[in-house]
Amino acid sequence: MKSRWTGEQNWVTCLLIFVLLFILTGMVYPREVRLIPYVVGFPTLVLLLFLWISGFNPVVKRWVVIATRGQRGGEKKSESPAKESEFTEWMPVLIVMAWVFPFFILVFLFGYALISPIFIACFLIRKAGMRWPMAVASAIFSTALIFLLMEGLIDADLWCGAIPEIIPGWLGGAIIPQL
Repeated sequence: MKSRWTGEQNWVTCLLIFVLLFILTGMVYPREVRLIPYVVGFPTLVLLLFLWISGFNPVVKRWVVIATRGQRGGEKKSESPAKESEFTEWMPVLIVMAWVFPFFILVFLFGYALISPIFIACFLIRKAGMRWPMAVASAIFSTALIFLLMEGLIDADLWCGAIPEIIPGWLGGAIIPQL
C-alpha cells in the first residue's frame, strides 16, 4: 500500500509548524511563563508527529488506530454506517452540559475547594459506577493534587468563591471582577 501526500497531510503539517512556532516562541518568555507553552506544546507536537508519520507509514497508522480505538467510548457496531454518519447523538453532549454548567456556576459562587470534590465524587458515583468511599477518596485526592500543583508549582491561587468569606482563603471572599 503506497502512501500519498493528501489534504490531511497538508493540515497536519500546518499544525506541526504552528505548534513548533508556539514552542519556539515560548522559549523567549521568562521561566515562569514558559510552563504553559511547554506543557501544551510538547505533547501536542509528539501526537502530531505520530499523525504525520502515519500518513506515510501504514504500520504506524495501524498502531495509531489501535492505540486510540477506545478514546471515544469504544467502537459501536452499527447496522447502518450511512445512518450513523448523518445524525449526531445529542444525548451524551447534553449530559456533559448538564454536569458542566452547574459546576461552573457553583464554583463561581462557592469556590473550587468546596465544589470540585463534591462534583468529582458525584460524577464518579453516578457515571462511573464507583462506590462512594472510593469516589470520595479519589475526589479529595485529585482536588488536593490540583491545589498542590497550582499553588505549589506555579503559585496561582484558585478561586475561593463569590459568597461572603467563611473560611479565609478557602471558602468565599473573592472579589468579583467588573465587566
